[in-house]
Amino acid sequence: MNCKIKQTLKKVMSLVLPLFAVFTMYGQQSISGTISDENGPLPGATVVIKGTTNGAQTDFDGNFTLADVNDGDTLEFSYIGYQTIEMSYDQNMNPNVVLIEDTDALDEVVVVGYGSQKKSSLTGSVVKVDNEDLTRVSVANSTELLAGRVAGVITKQTTGIPGADGTALNVRGFGSPLILVDGIEMALGRIDPNEIESINVLKDASAAIYGSRAGNGVILVTTKRGSVGKPIISYTGTMSFQQPVVWRNNVNGGQFVEMQNEGGAASYTPEEIQSYKNQDPGYESYDWERTIFRTWAPMNQHSLTASGGSEKVKFFTSIGNLYQSGSFRSGDMNYGRTNTRSNIDFEINDNLTVGLDLGYRKEKRSEPGMPQNNLYNAFIVSEPILPPVIPGLPGLAANSGGGFGNRAAYGGSQRSLSGFVDRFNEVFNARIQMEYKIPQVEGLAVKGTLTYLSENLQTKDLNKRMPVYQYNFNTEEAEQVGQAGNDNISESLRQFKRIYPTISITYENSFGDHDIKGLLLTETIDEETINFGASRRDLLSTDLPFLNLGSEEGIQNSGNALEFGRSSVVGRVNYGYKNKYFLESSFRYDASSNFAEDSRWGFFPSVSAAWRISEEDFLKDVEAVNSLKLRLSYSQTGNDNIGLFRYLEAFSIQQATGDKSSGPYLFSNSGLSTSIATTGLANPNVTWRSLTTYNLGIDAQLFDGLLGVELDVFYRDQEGIFATPLTDFPSTFGATLPQENQNSTSNRGFDLVLTHRNKIGAFKYDVALSFGFARERYEYWPVDRDIRAYAESDEELNDPAFIKRFNLIQLRNGNWRNRNIGYKTDGIFMSQAEIDAYPVDQSLLAGGTGNSLVAPGDIRYVDLNGDNYIDWRDQDEIGKGGLPDMTYGINLNASYKNFSLSMLLQGASGFNFTFGNQIRNILINNVVPYKFQYDYRWTPDPNDPTVNINPNAQLPASTAANANANNTQVSDFWLQDGTYLRLKNLNFGYELPQQIKDFIGVDNFRLFVSGSNLITWNNLGIYKGTFDSEGPINQDGTTYPLIKTISYGINISL
Repeated sequence: MNCKIKQTLKKVMSLVLPLFAVFTMYGQQSISGTISDENGPLPGATVVIKGTTNGAQTDFDGNFTLADVNDGDTLEFSYIGYQTIEMSYDQNMNPNVVLIEDTDALDEVVVVGYGSQKKSSLTGSVVKVDNEDLTRVSVANSTELLAGRVAGVITKQTTGIPGADGTALNVRGFGSPLILVDGIEMALGRIDPNEIESINVLKDASAAIYGSRAGNGVILVTTKRGSVGKPIISYTGTMSFQQPVVWRNNVNGGQFVEMQNEGGAASYTPEEIQSYKNQDPGYESYDWERTIFRTWAPMNQHSLTASGGSEKVKFFTSIGNLYQSGSFRSGDMNYGRTNTRSNIDFEINDNLTVGLDLGYRKEKRSEPGMPQNNLYNAFIVSEPILPPVIPGLPGLAANSGGGFGNRAAYGGSQRSLSGFVDRFNEVFNARIQMEYKIPQVEGLAVKGTLTYLSENLQTKDLNKRMPVYQYNFNTEEAEQVGQAGNDNISESLRQFKRIYPTISITYENSFGDHDIKGLLLTETIDEETINFGASRRDLLSTDLPFLNLGSEEGIQNSGNALEFGRSSVVGRVNYGYKNKYFLESSFRYDASSNFAEDSRWGFFPSVSAAWRISEEDFLKDVEAVNSLKLRLSYSQTGNDNIGLFRYLEAFSIQQATGDKSSGPYLFSNSGLSTSIATTGLANPNVTWRSLTTYNLGIDAQLFDGLLGVELDVFYRDQEGIFATPLTDFPSTFGATLPQENQNSTSNRGFDLVLTHRNKIGAFKYDVALSFGFARERYEYWPVDRDIRAYAESDEELNDPAFIKRFNLIQLRNGNWRNRNIGYKTDGIFMSQAEIDAYPVDQSLLAGGTGNSLVAPGDIRYVDLNGDNYIDWRDQDEIGKGGLPDMTYGINLNASYKNFSLSMLLQGASGFNFTFGNQIRNILINNVVPYKFQYDYRWTPDPNDPTVNINPNAQLPASTAANANANNTQVSDFWLQDGTYLRLKNLNFGYELPQQIKDFIGVDNFRLFVSGSNLITWNNLGIYKGTFDSEGPINQDGTTYPLIKTISYGINISL
């Protein structure tokens, strides 16, 4: 075989060499050389003739050959992470080029509002995340990519439902930021990461140029564009497997019946209990969780992109597909997405350029017909002594138990039994922009942009009538015990359109040591939303799920339309002197249709400055300091997100359905009539929320990149928050007062980033540690509580300690916003003797007189004020709220020759979550207990039920179906520290050697394995493995869990 290859190569060379000689005779030449750095050759480096697509890449030894080179051509030598070198070609030039590593990130270009800037001249707090960091792992929702990567961005993902698994983003605790994709306001979650070039987060005055929409920060997403060079075609494909991060871990059959007996919910004999523990015939134990959920669910993702171009036309185009299957074993919960994008730039002439961007996304999210909350309500009562599948009849819905006849968890997870919910979403966006450089004035340009976005969301919901059966072990037959669903069909359609034209004038020029940039822009935004919905019940056949085949009785339909608009004038001036002193000032004049004409316009200014101290003579020659910059900013922004048109008096239509539960209805001579009711009084003076932000920042690069520091300290005042005034009116007033701009809060905190990068021979690595701290406080937030109603005497009313506690517990002014108020506890009562000896009266919480209703195993509360009586005076600040005060991340990237490793650790602290009543009261509402409840419950001694025999007891005893009021109070007993550190992402890759890539004819060939949400370290103690810190604020086991993912994939470029 080798001989045949050699003979073929000889034949090819015998043909090629004469042709090569002919071409060189006519002045076309070739150049051969090497590209290396201080440590040796750089495989995969590129050399290209500037302004053309003619280029070449180096092989494994750094060698290259570039044909068709003419004298005077400018050659560009480049490699990722190195400074680009340009050389003019002539026959005497040295073709062996040594590239210098780019250790200075100051020349990096970051995207800011309506433009871009070099990082060295930034005066605001802007953080950039590159595409390389965004595509290391395969994710179904792109919001997950920012977790742990940006200091000050608080992320929280509470569910893993396919198609609804977005991560909530919160900048500095301010709230949800404005997200713009290529200038278009849209959701980030469903954007294909392979389309994204970079994400820039604007956190201070840098965001103020967006005015009324920038109060909570701005996230700018920039998609990829083409560049001059040969066309590059890339394919990335991944195959992933997903499973829940935690499992419910319920008790088995024997444990279940034992706890039922203890709590008085059942009366099994000792022999029956032992038979269930032994799993004797007819006393088997069933695992509903492992029946409903599968261990691993598949997800696959594919992306194909092409980019390149010449000086005249540059292009980027992509097509992607994602399919994510849920964790239900039925396979009936799925999400699919197909997306495509095309960005094209035309240079019409030296002064005129045109850009055309088109994007399209189609999604389908499918679920079983039983609503998620109903399905989980069935799941949590699924008794482990009942089979989830009827023996011999798997097509029937098996009863979950719990005393209900209409709950069938496994059947509810199957579309064939419970029906379906399908959501179809189509998103289309387009942008055309033209820029004309005024030839008579250097640096002056005019740009016009027209942007369009449309979204069509269609939902179809078939709720089947599902008979529920229970298996009779004695007769070995299935008996119907109830049903769920009613053969209902409903459909809805939401159409949304947004269009906004923008016209801007920009100017950029330098005069000696002075650099000047200017922007003047006008923009309008028009939005239109149309909603329509209809439903019918009692379908003729569920095989024909169409509205016209439902009953004419009980027909319901609804519809509404909304138009909303904004208009803006924007200006910005940037000034730099000697690349050392920088000043930026901007304004935005916004109008919103949410307000009346007299208060419609708002003015939002900002000013920021920076001083590159490292450029001063006293630091310029200090080798340890590569860069040192001080930043200071001030901005005023607004927020018009207060609800729609509160300045107008509005009415709602009450449809006459004859169903008293749906609301009031009227009678007329012809029967039921439709009525119109006011929605409340209007407030013509409603206006913007005002937000004032101050930021002080320091940026430093030391020891040639060995240490980098970015520190920002911020403070924000927010005034004019909407609230209902606490004005007293007689009960005959007959209306609700309109809300007003009256409340205020303040935020403060800091963001810190530490970076380190180094190179030891062929081993390169970089580490970034990010940390964010933020807290919010009520400045003015009145509540309807009079201290006189809480004091028992005039003496107490004048007691400073009483006043202080009243202000802490009952009021908000001056208190932190993210906190939990409740009772402090001291374990549980281990015996009746302990209750009898306890002098503190808990009757206000437990009921009864004294402690007559307090039982062994109940929670013991701390008497903070020492009056031997538990009431509100014994409440205190017992913990934080659900929003983390602190977030942190550790990002590590390393490479050695052809191997690469990246790892992201992400976590949060300074927050708590609470457990719901289904955790506080074992067996409440017939909920099946968890394994940890069995292991750590107070357990009565069979010989003396007032004494505990469980040495590990930490939780209350099993109780009957009704709630035990003593154990359901808000207290630190059920408040859990949410601190965690998670191995968020891990990626290991291998790049094929250059010789192999050359042989198969590809530029890049990378294999990788990756994972997300792999390992979590937390302080959950006995709850670890059953609950997750990043779940909902109130956790009771009734939500779809977070998902961990393991993927393997390939990336190929031609």
